[in-house]
Parts: sequence; structure tokens; C-alpha cells
Amino acid sequence: MKGKHDLFWFLSFGGVPVQSFEPPFKPSQNNLFPPVYPKVKLKMDFEGYMRSKPYTKAWEELPSGELRFCNSGINCPNMETARFYMAFLNALPTLRVSYAKASDGKSPEQVFQLRGLVDEVNKTPVCAP
Repeated sequence: MKGKHDLFWFLSFGGVPVQSFEPPFKPSQNNLFPPVYPKVKLKMDFEGYMRSKPYTKAWEELPSGELRFCNSGINCPNMETARFYMAFLNALPTLRVSYAKASDGKSPEQVFQLRGLVDEVNKTPVCAP
């Protein structure tokens, strides 16, 4: 779509080889529908001068083992896109991501300190008229 920008979040808890850029799916004559990947529930905590309530959202597990935030759509139970959570990062610039259920045998956690990134994004306009 002309003028539409998407934001994709990717996450790895380790053990995933470095991946080259894979462009978003575009339908073709032979392949009309995007691939459907299994969903994994991850808990996202936004922290800063205070903590927000944790959000449990669906992420897609790609064939490489990497996880991608599942933006809203027909194949995704999430109601918001990753862009929605950028407003949270303005006020609460630490993002803590972990598996929603520790009983899955997977209990790793990633913590992202994003204050510098948010400051840079606010200083440099992404799209100037």
C-alpha cells in the first residue's frame, strides 16, 4: 500500500544464527497467501519510573527459531500492532520480554534498555513532509 509503514519486532532468546534480511511477504500468481507460523505467547513488561501492567501477546515462531511480533490481522489474535507500543516506550523505555508460561520448559528473558533509541527517533524525523 502506498504510504503505509509497518513496524516489525524480532526477538531471539539465543541459539539462532544471524539471519539475512527477509522482505515481507508479497503475493504472487503461484503463492497468494502468506505462510502461517505457529504462535507463541510472550509477556511484555514496560518499565521506567513506574511499571505498566504486563501484556501477553502472540509472537510467530519463524522456521529459523526467531520470534516475530504478530501484528494484528486475520491470522493473529493480537488487536494492536508493534507501532502501538512505541508510545509506551516513550514513557517507559525498558522492555522486558519473557515466555508467558514458565511451564513450557522455556524461561529465558530479554531486557531491552531503549532510552537512547527512543531519544534518537524523537530527535530525527522519520518522515518529513
